[in-house]
Amino acid sequence: MELQRSKTFDLLTNYDEKSAQNAVFSGDYQMAIVIPENLTKDLNSNIDSKVQTIVSSFGLETGFDCDKSSGFKTKDIHLYFDPATNAGFKNSVMNAINKMVFEIENKKIYKAFQDQAEQPKILKIKT
Repeated sequence: MELQRSKTFDLLTNYDEKSAQNAVFSGDYQMAIVIPENLTKDLNSNIDSKVQTIVSSFGLETGFDCDKSSGFKTKDIHLYFDPATNAGFKNSVMNAINKMVFEIENKKIYKAFQDQAEQPKILKIKT
């Protein structure tokens, strides 16, 4: 996980969202970042589906099997801050999280296109 590798955050998995929120508001922690369950898996599936759709729109078909009916639903990362936390710090953290998510998504999209480029293609010609 990118956040854990950054060594900026401690990963605590023994909290659900409500208890994380309570831990922050009671002063145990300065902030909490709540990441939805299966976010990575769902994000990968959504990216793969979009890449497959784009590749297919060029008339290329791959052996890649993608469930287009999965219906990806947007998932939000929730941030909770101690009420005494400086607004500038809050904005900095929110911007850093947004940037990190954007970079992760871009890397995954690039990798998905790269994987597609390496697979054999079948060109469909309409007659």
